Amino acid sequence: MSVSIGSRLLLLTGGLLIWAGLFLFSYILAALACARGFADSAWLGVGVVPLGLVLAAVAAMAGLLRLIRHARRLGARVQHARRLDDTAGVSADVARMVCLLAAIAIAWHVLPVLISGTHC
Repeated sequence: MSVSIGSRLLLLTGGLLIWAGLFLFSYILAALACARGFADSAWLGVGVVPLGLVLAAVAAMAGLLRLIRHARRLGARVQHARRLDDTAGVSADVARMVCLLAAIAIAWHVLPVLISGTHC
C-alpha cells in the first residue's frame, strides 16, 4: 500500500492546522468585536463572541473527528494488507494522537472565553 507524501503530510499535520485555524479565527473575531464595538452584544441571550467561538470549535471538532476516521481507515487498510515495513500505519497512529492533542488544545482555548464572559 502506497500513500503519497502529500496526503501523509496533510494527515499528520491536519489536526494542528485545524487548531491553528480556530486559534486565528477566534483572535480575529475578538479583535473585530472589540474594534467595532459589538463585543457586548448578544444573540438569543448569548454573547456574539462566545457564540461564534463555540460554533467554530464545534466545526473544528467535527473536522478532527473526520480526520481521525480517515486515519483509522488508513490504519485498517495497512493492517489488512499486512505490510509490516510500510510506515502508513505508523502515520495513521501519529495522526490520531495529533488529533487528540489538538482536541485538548481546542477545549483549553475555548473554555476561558466561556467562563470569563469579558472579551475586551
